[in-house]
Amino acid sequence: MLQNHPGLVSLGDTDSSWAAHHIYTTCRMDIVPRFGLKKCFWGFNKNVEKILQTANRLHPTISRIGQKLCSFVSPRREITHYSVSRRLHAAFKKLKHLRVLEIDFSLCCGLPARTAFISLLSEIGPQLKGLSILDDNPMPVDVIMKYCSNVVHLDLSCKAIVQGGIETDTNKFRQLEKLLLYEMDAESLEYLLRNSLNLRKLLLVDALCLDDTQLHKILKRIICPN
Repeated sequence: MLQNHPGLVSLGDTDSSWAAHHIYTTCRMDIVPRFGLKKCFWGFNKNVEKILQTANRLHPTISRIGQKLCSFVSPRREITHYSVSRRLHAAFKKLKHLRVLEIDFSLCCGLPARTAFISLLSEIGPQLKGLSILDDNPMPVDVIMKYCSNVVHLDLSCKAIVQGGIETDTNKFRQLEKLLLYEMDAESLEYLLRNSLNLRKLLLVDALCLDDTQLHKILKRIICPN
């Protein structure tokens, strides 16, 4: 489908990296197409272990090919959704038009991948308008704010924490309108509310730290903003 219809802008949540790899390796180099995809899923079914093992070995090559063939011509909204591997970041740093990034750490274990992810955000974070993170480990929201201050929507399916030691006077979520938190403590919740200047929609899950005082602040902030 992708080869016969290179103008498609999306294949939904179907992995397009393998198709791009096949086309790239079977076509003559002078006729390799450039695709119009603006939404790409470069990831693999975590329940299929044999496929995943093969994918992990080939993933860097496949992702480089996908990045080369998918030029992402529209500067407004481009999505790449992939399962994190620290070996892929060099390819993703080249996606200068990337606007929305969805990260799933469920297929990648250990601190190195998360350290590499923070390094990736330090380079592409300012261009992002949307960020979604799925992780079983805590994620420092002050670090995210430092590098991704222009995001409009932020979805943290992980425990939000404040790492500390980061200056906040010049690093705020100035454009953040939609915030989704699945787990947080009082410090991280207060931190996000204090530094989200234009918040309009807030969804909290497992907000065990939420008390009446904080709830009043939230309602006043969102329903009756200054």
